[in-house]
Amino acid sequence: FAWPIYLNLAPNYDAILTPRMMSDRGNQVALAGRYLLPRAEGRSRFEYLADDQQFGRSRGSSEFVHNGLLSSRLALEINYAEVSDPNYFEDLSRVVDFSSLTHLERSARLTYQSPGAYTVQALVQDFQPLASAFTAVDDPYRRLPELRFDALTREDWHDTRAGISAQAVNFTRPDSVEGLRQTVQPYLRYSRDLGAMFGRAQIDLNHTRYQLSNNSTGD
Repeated sequence: FAWPIYLNLAPNYDAILTPRMMSDRGNQVALAGRYLLPRAEGRSRFEYLADDQQFGRSRGSSEFVHNGLLSSRLALEINYAEVSDPNYFEDLSRVVDFSSLTHLERSARLTYQSPGAYTVQALVQDFQPLASAFTAVDDPYRRLPELRFDALTREDWHDTRAGISAQAVNFTRPDSVEGLRQTVQPYLRYSRDLGAMFGRAQIDLNHTRYQLSNNSTGD
């Protein structure tokens, strides 16, 4: 039995408090909130079960999502989720889709956008495994960090513009092949629009380089 209680705290943020009684497991409390600021929005959720009578100890989960601008050109995205044990959603979630999750993402991304010129992104990303049947080799790689750069000339020359995409990612995972991957892709892009017809074409060069560790011959 669950009873949601809506808390209208302010015009731009609110919360929902949900006590939940389970005859076989005990009493759980959940608190979810959301906010809307002039340059940001986000939500959070926290659940706690003090003593799961079936599981034998306390259990809980937390989630935080934020999207906002630090300045007119710099954006920040945060995604964080965590559970106390891999079987949490399978045992306690009231949403069927959650019981099929295999990993929870934790990431933070900074994006700098120069209008009409270039974009720079920095990302750190990690995962919490949920499916206990998975081995470590099945877990996603962590990106610590990933750097991206994209640029395109503002003006065209005979309907052709030059651009470049570049990426450097440091992939890590315990007891696995790890390393740095660097990718550079310069290109020329042609675009012509005559109203009744249009033409588009692109030619590019894709160069990728790896620097690996923990790998044996043949890996």
